[in-house]
Amino acid sequence: MQVQPPNPRSLMSEPSGFEAISGSLALDFVNTVANRGNPEKRRELLRSPADLARWFRTVGLPEIIIPATRLGEAIAIRERLFALFHPIAGGGSIGKAAFAAFGEDLRAAEAERRICYEDGRVSWGWASEATSLHKATYPVLAEAASLLLSLERTRIGECKGPGCGWLFVDHSRGKPRKWCSMSDCGNKAKAQRAYRRRTEK
Repeated sequence: MQVQPPNPRSLMSEPSGFEAISGSLALDFVNTVANRGNPEKRRELLRSPADLARWFRTVGLPEIIIPATRLGEAIAIRERLFALFHPIAGGGSIGKAAFAAFGEDLRAAEAERRICYEDGRVSWGWASEATSLHKATYPVLAEAASLLLSLERTRIGECKGPGCGWLFVDHSRGKPRKWCSMSDCGNKAKAQRAYRRRTEK
């Protein structure tokens, strides 16, 4: 009986939808690209403002619809976050240019925050002229700042799946985490190993 190799396409990360599996809101946002590490298979998951709103719902944030004309800015913020965290995942240090760009994104969103007093209650709110883009991305940027300030920054890793490129915070207690998830890249790696064992017999 001839042993069939795994389908090459099945060995790539092709998530059917958004997944909050990184252990970090900021990294979940970074992971809204399938097959980030493979230019030929890379697939954008934020193709419309509705996709972005659906991602907000997935991670438990308010579903804010931004104008289609500003979707590119949201994606640019995501890519700047990737540039910030990816070197850390590889054991490197934070890049000065990436850190400066992150700081500008965070300051732009924070500039539109306001402390409000209404009906005897004090709470955080937004300036009347605040943009939907800043309202939408502020929680992600604020969490990114918290991650940078915490010791968990040293636990950021990258999935070992071929071409995956997803980032995560490794909360494992035993062996270091290798995969974005066992049900995706982890299972594909198991299939590859099983195929090699059968062909080597």
